[in-house]
Amino acid sequence: LNSAEYCADTVSQLEDMVKSKIDTAFVDAVDMEKEQDLFYGNITNSLTSLVNGVESILLPGLQDMTKRNWSALEHVGDQSRHINVISSTISEFVPSTKGLLSEVYFKTFCDKLAFAFLPKYFHSITQCKLIGDYGSQQLLLDTHALKTIFLQIPSDDSTMETFSKFVTSEMEKCEVLLKLVGMPIGTADHLLLENFTLLWPHGAIQDFQTVLDLRGRPRNKQVKILKEAAANGIAEREAKPERISIASPEGTSPAINMSKFD
Repeated sequence: LNSAEYCADTVSQLEDMVKSKIDTAFVDAVDMEKEQDLFYGNITNSLTSLVNGVESILLPGLQDMTKRNWSALEHVGDQSRHINVISSTISEFVPSTKGLLSEVYFKTFCDKLAFAFLPKYFHSITQCKLIGDYGSQQLLLDTHALKTIFLQIPSDDSTMETFSKFVTSEMEKCEVLLKLVGMPIGTADHLLLENFTLLWPHGAIQDFQTVLDLRGRPRNKQVKILKEAAANGIAEREAKPERISIASPEGTSPAINMSKFD
């Protein structure tokens, strides 16, 4: 990556030098833009490989999270094992990566890691079977810990504004989902719906249904409240190609979903 960065930065100088050495009749034929683009392509591929490498260690923890019985927790403890794995992985690999990259490409690495991983964390929460009261509290604790882990990555906040905003936005979305799921069992439907529209003003019908699913509401008993939600102006989200996977990346680079669940 560093070699490609050096070559990309100096290829224009090489072009100017060649032009200065040749006959003026051939100057217009010297164009190294394609070569420069190849070097930038190498940089992108290298950054993606770095992100994939870190993700390959983080993603199995999310798979374990989806398999845990969050409805059976009887108390809230310290942060969960998968959060410890994330913390140790970030602590081990990010500082060493920073030491190898220039400031601009370390920032890009951080952005790519957040854009690739954090939506998968949200998606993993939605894939849990059932989340009870203590389960939602534990996951809220874990989510806050994950947010802190990522926000502690940048060393210069002034250059990481996009990163910090994205991390905060993604984690707040997770927190809202878990707060709604953790509302007391027996909460009246209209109160659940009111809290959804208050806490998740741009949420879609699919998001509200996810809340119901994670609270253990059978699908055949969701029809009435979903109709009421639609009547209250909660719209369906337009169908988009599924781009989130918690399978470990192999070979080709996975698509990075930078869109939000509004």
